[in-house]
Amino acid sequence: MQNQFTTKNQSVDKAFSIIEYMSSMRMPLKLLEIAKGTGFPASTVSRLLTSLTDRGYVYQNKETLKYSLTLKFCRIGDSAKSGLNIAEVVHPYLIDISNKLGETAYFAIEQDMMLVYMDAVGGSNISNAGIQRIGKIAPLHCAGIGKLMLLNYDYKKLKKFIETKGLERFTPNTLCTEEDLRDELNKVKKEGYAVDDQECDEGIRCVAVPVRDYTGGIAGGISVSGPADRITPESYDDYLNVLFPVSKKISERLGFE
Repeated sequence: MQNQFTTKNQSVDKAFSIIEYMSSMRMPLKLLEIAKGTGFPASTVSRLLTSLTDRGYVYQNKETLKYSLTLKFCRIGDSAKSGLNIAEVVHPYLIDISNKLGETAYFAIEQDMMLVYMDAVGGSNISNAGIQRIGKIAPLHCAGIGKLMLLNYDYKKLKKFIETKGLERFTPNTLCTEEDLRDELNKVKKEGYAVDDQECDEGIRCVAVPVRDYTGGIAGGISVSGPADRITPESYDDYLNVLFPVSKKISERLGFE
């Protein structure tokens, strides 16, 4: 009985390996191409492809004999997506971040060229005033997570964003020119994280990292925020050492590889 279960589990694992390989190639493939790419015997691949074809997940062109995935996977993806509340996924991780760092941890996304705070967990070092940000909006160009969301913008869309929303000054540190903002975004893209260096509120710094989803794009971001005398440039690594592993776990939950 144990051998039967083991064999079935191996078959399921191989079937998913075939599906993932076909998805990564993004083109119809012949049986031997799939066998070579996965490293499985052609007989095994043929058997599993037949099962997947019978179930409607794979289609074989009778003329070219090539196999491709069907849109049935989209239906499953839509079902999974509709049942996923990202804020609920993120919340336990925010608690963990806040407990470890003692500062308020945030999760925010972009909507209509603005940053929307979806969740926050207050830290032990401060009051729960940060929780009042949930549901509130902030400008993208000066918030840490906002800068991360702007990485999704191409040149023209960023230009339109600046023309539409403007680059309002909130503090002496706010980036208020297109050149300064583009330079900052290049730095953020290179380093993989963003900082709000007292750009939204004087005396407050924020360190933010991206959360990616199955598309590879930035779906949102997580951050910690606190007084500038506690969150200093010299301490950024201490925060990032907590934030990066958490963002990786959340991104994996959202289908990012």
